[in-house]
Amino acid sequence: MCGVYGLLSFLTGHPIDAVQWLYYLSSTAIMVLYIQGYRKVQNPNINLFSLVTFVYLIDTVVGFLYTAYFAQQWFTEQDDGSTAQLVARAVTEELSSQSASEAYELFVTVALTLVTSILRLYFTLIMLSFFKEMRLASKFDARFRITTSTSSSQWSQLVAKLQIQSCKLLNKIV
Repeated sequence: MCGVYGLLSFLTGHPIDAVQWLYYLSSTAIMVLYIQGYRKVQNPNINLFSLVTFVYLIDTVVGFLYTAYFAQQWFTEQDDGSTAQLVARAVTEELSSQSASEAYELFVTVALTLVTSILRLYFTLIMLSFFKEMRLASKFDARFRITTSTSSSQWSQLVAKLQIQSCKLLNKIV
């Protein structure tokens, strides 16, 4: 969801750099795949779910890297002391009686980032374990077996190849 909210910054006029723009666009595009995967949870398909799980795993790792990058950028900007920040600090000092302290805001920001990251890691492990259970069930239930696409469209064949490759990679990981 951060991708959608990040792209809303265009409407507010908040400047974002190329790295943020790339992260927000990729998060928005990947959300479509997540929605497709979650719609099929009640009637699971190992082909689709292996692709969703693999993309979720990659997205989690990339999300952690982006979080580290953004945190590094944020802390270096706070230590920079540029003119804009001096003005912002002056305004902050005037409004300090009306708002929380900088230490409190920093604590809340870091705590929410850590909690969100831990939850993301937890849900990644849940998806990996669900894939593992589906893989074990595929030995006994034909609904969970890997199938190849018989569709003639190139898009369907590409998606089928991606599903099979993601299943092979996940089998090595799990």
